[in-house]
Amino acid sequence: MHDVSDAVVCRPTSAAHQENEEILQVSGVQDWCEAEVCSEASLSTSLNTGLVAADVSHTPAPYADHEYTQDRLEPVHPVDAEVQTDHLPSNSKAFCSSTLNENDNISQRLQFIQIVLQTEKSLKRYTGIGSKTFLSGIFDMAESNIGNIYYWKGSKGNNVSEKTSTSKRKKKELTNFQEYLLTLVYIRQGFDLAVIADLFEISQTWAGIIVKSWINILAKVLNELLVYPSAATVRSYLPPDYPSEYADTRIILDCTEFFITTPGNTSSQAATFSSYKHHNTVKALIGVTPTGVITFVSKTFGGNTSDAHIFQSEFISRLEPGDAVMVDKGFNIADLALEYGAKLYIPPFTRNKSGGKGKTLNQNEIKTTRDIARLRVHVERAIRRIKEFKILSNRIDCKLFPLLDQILVIVAVLSNFGPPLVES
Repeated sequence: MHDVSDAVVCRPTSAAHQENEEILQVSGVQDWCEAEVCSEASLSTSLNTGLVAADVSHTPAPYADHEYTQDRLEPVHPVDAEVQTDHLPSNSKAFCSSTLNENDNISQRLQFIQIVLQTEKSLKRYTGIGSKTFLSGIFDMAESNIGNIYYWKGSKGNNVSEKTSTSKRKKKELTNFQEYLLTLVYIRQGFDLAVIADLFEISQTWAGIIVKSWINILAKVLNELLVYPSAATVRSYLPPDYPSEYADTRIILDCTEFFITTPGNTSSQAATFSSYKHHNTVKALIGVTPTGVITFVSKTFGGNTSDAHIFQSEFISRLEPGDAVMVDKGFNIADLALEYGAKLYIPPFTRNKSGGKGKTLNQNEIKTTRDIARLRVHVERAIRRIKEFKILSNRIDCKLFPLLDQILVIVAVLSNFGPPLVES
């Protein structure tokens, strides 16, 4: 079993704690090609009335960039009395031990949490974290960093401190650990907030406040684990059979798209319409090491944005002389890479046959195409892991846009906690 400190490459240790009592607020919507993705009216409404996830009851099955299919959820088994709590934080240990002794009149909230914590398999199903050690480690990091929680109630609302007098706010209904678990279930399963509120026996408005607050908390904490390693570190962890002609590869990049609801105004519709997906989408650039560890996640852009533009806006400043970057044909960035003294590994482009009919590659180009495709598959597998979190594989509602960049960071880091994609 991995340690939390083994999250990136050889799983780096977490960075120093941030200052306590910092107000964690929702960042603004990313400017996608100088066009709003949702109107000011709808954004203002979403921030002031509480976050409500998209209604996906009639949403078609999610599409993937590389024709991946979503795994079916396995049925939940009856709760077993022997719940493993060895690696849970102290407050969650007390919670489990107390609830397991109550055979009568146990609340729906505690029943559901017992199901989530029952086994590592059920934990993976509902939170995306397959280890109780990682679950408690992330929670401990969050608690030690946040100190005093400020619950986000919108840009024009009053942010509510956990330590505010109970006469000025509603009594806290869930423990910090339960709020943390609620947020992970929301991200992993993509449940509507009404469902989350029912499962945890709280109001839908308060569920939205918890989700928005904890998404910002977790993004701040987990972003410290999204480390971009040096070229020497990457080379030291290359698999033994990695082709020598590509051994200087520092990162493998690819863009991925997430389906969204159609924006209300025409400029936003144009900025987010993807000619590749034939649908309104947002797009992000994902980077992995040759062993498949996610080490870079960009901000989100409208689906109409080119891969080359996102690369130039988000990643090019990270290039160093001697770096080698592996990409697909959509990244027409060879000249940009040369300016930084970097090398680009990209499949060769086909050319017209001598007779003028059809396209062709010579034997060396065919071999190069196959070699790069075999090495690039790991970034596609990493993207597939990201899309196993249904908050991103469901059609994303406009109300989620202010939190989308933070959610992507959380999901990317949690994906790294899974089994290694490539043994190094």
